[in-house]
Amino acid sequence: VIPAYKVLHAIPGRMRIHVPLSKKLAVAWGLHLDQLGLAGRIPGIHGIRFNPTTGTALITYEPEQISQEQILMLLDEIAGLLKRHRHELAAFKPKQREQALQYAVRLVETHLDWLDSKDDDMP
Repeated sequence: VIPAYKVLHAIPGRMRIHVPLSKKLAVAWGLHLDQLGLAGRIPGIHGIRFNPTTGTALITYEPEQISQEQILMLLDEIAGLLKRHRHELAAFKPKQREQALQYAVRLVETHLDWLDSKDDDMP
């Protein structure tokens, strides 16, 4: 779901990224992407708000805990994970959005060991 992105604007504590493919996703998917539950589970990230209409995500964070570079590394890791499992995700039918979301959440939880980690465990 996050195959490519570009940082549009960044100041300490706030970063807006553009996800070109996201405009092709249904609005319901965009609203559900927030449910991946990454905000609050990554030390220093306060919020991730996705806007499927504009194809952007706003990430708010604590710059003393996590750097913009670390956030971008995490996004790269998530993008790579979702790309590797794109065939499994594509197999879900449009009416199975909830199941696809649950599958994506499990992927993130089981493959990315930095969730709920301490700062020294961050990439």
